[in-house]
Amino acid sequence: MPQAARRVNCRAPALNPSAAPHDEDEEGLTRGNCMIRTIAVTAFAASLLAAAAAGAENAASKPEPVPAKECVADSSGFKLANGRPTYEVTLENKCEQRLRCTVKLYVTTAAGPSHGRATLTLAPHAAGEAARKSYVLKVKDMGGMAQGSRDCQAF
Repeated sequence: MPQAARRVNCRAPALNPSAAPHDEDEEGLTRGNCMIRTIAVTAFAASLLAAAAAGAENAASKPEPVPAKECVADSSGFKLANGRPTYEVTLENKCEQRLRCTVKLYVTTAAGPSHGRATLTLAPHAAGEAARKSYVLKVKDMGGMAQGSRDCQAF
């Protein structure tokens, strides 16, 4: 039989009480060899578990970034810009990490709907005015109903 296909037959003494502790089985393995192999496999499995636990501890020891949801202040509303009606979304970063925010808007007015999408990159809070960005959507009338979403990710 090829070496890889060889089957080890380690019989436990409780299953075969008539066998002596060092009797050889039909393939020439002694119980002592079987015990050594069993210990080696158990030690290998224990080392894999220890490595996995150490990896989990390293991952847990790294400080996690503050969720982007808690870092962004949002102010939005209808405004007049150069005599034209607009809907403005202003985002301000309150944390010390850079954020990239995707803003999506759908505004319905009496004159009809408007929609838009923009990506705003916000600098850390310490950068001052660079931590505050606005997206201005031209709308058809002053006032109405606005639906919007934002998704911010630290990078």
